[in-house]
Amino acid sequence: MCISSTIIGFASVPAALVRVRGSGGFRSIIERNKHVAVSHAPEVSPAQATELINRQGAQIVDVRKAADFAKGHIANSRNIPADQIQNEFGKLKRERPVILVDQTGAGSRPVARLLRGVGFQRVTILERGIVGWLQAKMPLE
Repeated sequence: MCISSTIIGFASVPAALVRVRGSGGFRSIIERNKHVAVSHAPEVSPAQATELINRQGAQIVDVRKAADFAKGHIANSRNIPADQIQNEFGKLKRERPVILVDQTGAGSRPVARLLRGVGFQRVTILERGIVGWLQAKMPLE
């Protein structure tokens, strides 16, 4: 398989990596950019999130502001606003999966990068956030 087809298969690879694809091969690109692999967190659907919660004891971390959390949140979720996560991630258990929740799913990406960067192995993002949760007719507290 050629390098360009391999790289194109990764949707999250930054454009800068594609530009250097001919300078040392795919292996050297990955070696120089290991942070790319840890910065990405997969998205899970509401049904997949429920399965992670019920079968693996996933921790639900709602990264919205406290006022938005108070308006409605997923049962048993913990509110740690995105701008406070670097001071609060010590309250989370690294051995358990983490599901990040925000309003639409997009705001959880930087938090996922931070958690993965400090050693949390199983970090996922709720697809479309609270909006997707409600669209799936899942309850809020």
